[in-house]
Amino acid sequence: MERRISRRIQRRAQCSIRQEAGEHQGMIVDVSEGGLAMVCPADLEIGSAAEIEFPGMGQPIVVKALIWNQRRVRYRRGESFAYGCIVENPAADFLDLIPDEKPREANASGSVAADSEASVDFARARAGLSETHERSGADRQPRSFKVRVRQCAGSRTKTLTLVAANEDEAREEAQASLGAEWDVLEVLEGRQKRQ
Repeated sequence: MERRISRRIQRRAQCSIRQEAGEHQGMIVDVSEGGLAMVCPADLEIGSAAEIEFPGMGQPIVVKALIWNQRRVRYRRGESFAYGCIVENPAADFLDLIPDEKPREANASGSVAADSEASVDFARARAGLSETHERSGADRQPRSFKVRVRQCAGSRTKTLTLVAANEDEAREEAQASLGAEWDVLEVLEGRQKRQ
């Protein structure tokens, strides 16, 4: 399982999500060098491309992203979806939101070359999604999972309730949404009791 290698920075901002299917409004929750997390009431397709726009310093920031994962959440006045997105070739204005000790230089297109560890191969990411979504029908049926996690640098634990196709996907989704600061302790399906 891949672990998050860039830290998240809380950044709450209204955003517009544009896709071929239409435009939706949402809320950015946090950003990292490789992506962002957002909440949106629309049910966006995992693996789809999106253009996400939100306020920056002086002018709007626009990024191209891949919808990587999704989970149902209660947000403000009702049910919504939380999304993890991978940002493709982030521009300097996006990366400026993330404090860093190293200076960044933009190339001619305005994009900044990511660290080799943090760079994302979008074709490989999409291929990984295709393999996940081509599993047998029984494996793809959404099921409810309880995922218990513990903070790495402490003793704090919490339990997430996620909808996923299988235990591995629930584990990966929990890890992706919480980051490297948390370890997954156990994954239980539906109403199973801890032993």
